[in-house]
Amino acid sequence: MTPLRDLFKGVLGFGLVSIPVEVYKAVEDEHIPLHWIHRPCGTRIRYRKYCPTCDSLVPDTEVARAAETENGGLVVLEEPEPGARSGGEAPAIAILGFHGLEEIDPVLYRAAYWLKPGKGGLKAYRLLGEVMRASGRVAMAELERRGHRQLALVRPYPRSAALLLHTLYAPASLRREGEAFGGEPVALTRQELTVATSLVKAMSRPFRPEAYPNREREALLARIRAAAPAAGPPAAGGAAEELLAQLRASVREAREEARPARRRA
Repeated sequence: MTPLRDLFKGVLGFGLVSIPVEVYKAVEDEHIPLHWIHRPCGTRIRYRKYCPTCDSLVPDTEVARAAETENGGLVVLEEPEPGARSGGEAPAIAILGFHGLEEIDPVLYRAAYWLKPGKGGLKAYRLLGEVMRASGRVAMAELERRGHRQLALVRPYPRSAALLLHTLYAPASLRREGEAFGGEPVALTRQELTVATSLVKAMSRPFRPEAYPNREREALLARIRAAAPAAGPPAAGGAAEELLAQLRASVREAREEARPARRRA
């Protein structure tokens, strides 16, 4: 697992209190990168930007982003300059209000990040966390970074003093047509409910993360190991001993090659 590295440093705004924070990715990406290759030679395939109208490759300097309009046309969106995009200010996480965690539907969660208190921010950081724990509240916030704004949620981590930041989808993004699924009238007997409840109780146990491994990842890793060429046994004593053994073997081979030459002479 790769070591934690801060993605960016910012300021968490709690009323008139500004808490310097460092933001770290909270969840390791379990995806194992796979590459498309040209099977005959084993070379990775390259993808190039191509314009069918001009029948030519397109350099990055000529690439622009465009949005599709209602009538099917395209509107080019000019990218702001890097300095103008950030405004020269640290990313801000502004708390907008507090709610019960159960009020925020998990369907809106995007990604999770650790918040680490920056220099001079530990006391205010701990104060915010303790107040949220005591009140059973989480903070709805707005993350502004590089000229972009995104809804976010700040909550205390239940197993330590740490705070977590979750980026969120906007509530209006939820496709509510799905709320009707499964709502057709159906008759459930008392016996069915009793047996189903008994099954749920029988399968209920304390949550243990290690009980739910990523079996898909494990199976893919096993396939990769099986397909990889077998490595020779490592030399004892580490890299220095291995180098010394290779040098000694080279000397022996050189001597063996020199013997017939001496006999012929």
